[in-house]
Amino acid sequence: MATVGKGELIELVREKTGKTKKDVQLIINETFKTIQDVLLKGDTINIKGFGALKVSGRKERIGRNPATGEKITIPAYKTVVFKISDLFRETLNK
Repeated sequence: MATVGKGELIELVREKTGKTKKDVQLIINETFKTIQDVLLKGDTINIKGFGALKVSGRKERIGRNPATGEKITIPAYKTVVFKISDLFRETLNK
C-alpha cells in the first residue's frame, strides 16, 4: 500500500474533475482549514457514508519509561478521533 500525500490527492482530484490544479488546490486547502476550524470550536464533523471526526481529550496519566522503567507523568492532551461509518466499513470489508 502506498501513502498518498496532499500533492497526490490534489492530482487525483484534478484528474477526476477536469479542474485546474490551482482550483483543486484552493478547494482542498480551504476544506482542510474549515475542518480544523470546526474541530477547534469543539464541534463534530459527520460525513454521511464516510465517518465522523471529533476532538477527544486524554487525561493525564502515569506511565513508565520503557528503557529505564522509571515512572513518568504523561500530560493530558487533545487528539482528533475518526469513527468510520457503517456504510464505509461494509464497503471496506467486501
